[in-house]
Amino acid sequence: NQFPTVVFEDKDLFPPMLITTKGLKLYENNHIYSVILKISLLFREIGGPINEVLDLDKEELKRFLASGRAGALENEQVWLDSVTEDGVTARLSDGSRVVAGSASFLSAHGIYVRVSEKDQQLIDSKELSILFLAFDGKLGARFYVDYRPDPEFEALAGMLHEDGFRVAVRTLDPGIYEEMIARKCSPEMPEVGTV
Repeated sequence: NQFPTVVFEDKDLFPPMLITTKGLKLYENNHIYSVILKISLLFREIGGPINEVLDLDKEELKRFLASGRAGALENEQVWLDSVTEDGVTARLSDGSRVVAGSASFLSAHGIYVRVSEKDQQLIDSKELSILFLAFDGKLGARFYVDYRPDPEFEALAGMLHEDGFRVAVRTLDPGIYEEMIARKCSPEMPEVGTV
């Protein structure tokens, strides 16, 4: 591309204060706080706005960790094995494997995901992002997230575009991708790429 590119972090476009978690559906007898903790661990490594949205200091989560039901998860380390636009594979230090991303990403990793008609409508409309999560090869959860763009970022992107710059967002979050950005942002905002 002939235009210089200005790269921002994903949380500049989608600040944590504008993100709303809309739901969490659990499978395979996974405990809600265990799943939240695993998502938190994964996003602690990935970074981005979800990392700040999932606050591990909440009292209920503290009580869950203190109860011992979480095992040693709070001390886990995470290694990212692969990161693509639509998913992430990772390992925890206890040897467990996490696959997170789109339904097609999980399917490509041998994990069957049935997408309901309602979920498909949400995915198609880009109203919400759905992060499918598998733990040790089994579907464990669906995490529903509403990313809202910062209007000030949209204005800045417009000004940079007028001055001859291309705008891109650096992200490892499988819920943030170019098509989703285009649908979530105002039509006046210039195209924003991802890196």
